[in-house]
Amino acid sequence: MAVEPQAGGDELDVQVYRSRRVADMYLMVPAGDDLSEIPEALLQKFGVPEESFRFRLTPGRRLARVDPAQLRAALETQGYYLQLPPEVRVEELLKRLSDER
Repeated sequence: MAVEPQAGGDELDVQVYRSRRVADMYLMVPAGDDLSEIPEALLQKFGVPEESFRFRLTPGRRLARVDPAQLRAALETQGYYLQLPPEVRVEELLKRLSDER
């Protein structure tokens, strides 16, 4: 999915969804995206995305838990960015999610 910059040049509006299944797990996509680019397996683990907030990604913007350049690169190449809880390792998260099924 190609992401088009906003009229301001390098600015990009980002929609953030939170997971109801896993605390502090967020899915970020370009604002206006219909989530059709998100892999089905990821959505099954994530659960029904709940809209949380939007923000404008601009050059120089600081984010709490992700490098803005890394976020932009993920949005441009794969169409989404998955932010995992800070204290949970990926292996633990996958095990917990599979145990819940």
